[in-house]
Amino acid sequence: MKYDYLIVGAGLFGAVFANRAKGLGKRCLVIDKRSHLGGNIYCEEKKGINI
Repeated sequence: MKYDYLIVGAGLFGAVFANRAKGLGKRCLVIDKRSHLGGNIYCEEKKGINI
């Protein structure tokens, strides 16, 4: 499969860039070592509380 962009890191910039590029019809591959998008901007549930 061919991509227009390889984006390393799904933090704020990478996620926004991929979204904007996709809106322009580009194909993006986003890779990140974390299991969630958004870098440090994310929520997780602990003991029934979303933090």
